Amino acid sequence: MLFQVIASHSWETCEGNSNEPSPMSERQRWVEGNEKVKVIGAWGNHLRHTHFAVVEANDYDAIHELLRPRV
Repeated sequence: MLFQVIASHSWETCEGNSNEPSPMSERQRWVEGNEKVKVIGAWGNHLRHTHFAVVEANDYDAIHELLRPRV
């Protein structure tokens, strides 16, 4: 099944504003997908702090697991 993902955050919570942001490679790792989610395409509007993606998965839980923040 195909899903459209739209994710955004405010400029106040943008990790790019952090004094010690995590490496870009870590923040963008979700774009690679995983064994349960295939990322068809991903785009970003950095001025609006919004990311868009089209992904393929069998269920929403697999997408949530891929995209959820790691703390």
